[in-house]
Amino acid sequence: MAAPLSLLAPAWHTVPFNFPGFPPVPVFRAHAWALEAARHRGAEFQLVSADRRDAVLAKFNREHGTNLHGQGYLFAHQNQPGFYPANPPDETSHCLFSDGSPVYRTAARGRIPAYMLGIDAVDRGKENDCSHLVAVLNELGIHAVRPYPGTGEAHHFVIDRPFARTAWRALVREATKHHSRAWLREVQRHGAH
Repeated sequence: MAAPLSLLAPAWHTVPFNFPGFPPVPVFRAHAWALEAARHRGAEFQLVSADRRDAVLAKFNREHGTNLHGQGYLFAHQNQPGFYPANPPDETSHCLFSDGSPVYRTAARGRIPAYMLGIDAVDRGKENDCSHLVAVLNELGIHAVRPYPGTGEAHHFVIDRPFARTAWRALVREATKHHSRAWLREVQRHGAH
């Protein structure tokens, strides 16, 4: 089985990703490449949530011993203590649907492409802000946007253009600045953990 950062594995497979000390979160491999490249460029952040489709999370929880909740669960429990407001599963980028924001270029409940998967992350030392991470992704040529920056959703972003090839190249470029060629060959063959 290919590791999350394998440069030879398919870009649009779901993989576990996060940094040491944080629980894994399911994202597409292309997003993992982009996030790892941003980390090498100096972004310090925690990935909080990404893919919340029920079928993906059921499999992910079994394989990784996690207990992540899908969008349906979050929506159903949003009025209970410890939960936050949540859109229904067919109206959130975490499940590959538009909520009607102009960023998604389709009406609410319209399907969005995999590259627009909603991602929640927080910059180091922040509780509800991923502006530095988004800025670093943009420096790398990966067009990330925060649809709701001045709200309680300032931790949410999407990449609004196809980016897998750009992320792959950015990861190779940034990683080679910090690692040996042997490490890069290992990532190309099997990926890094």
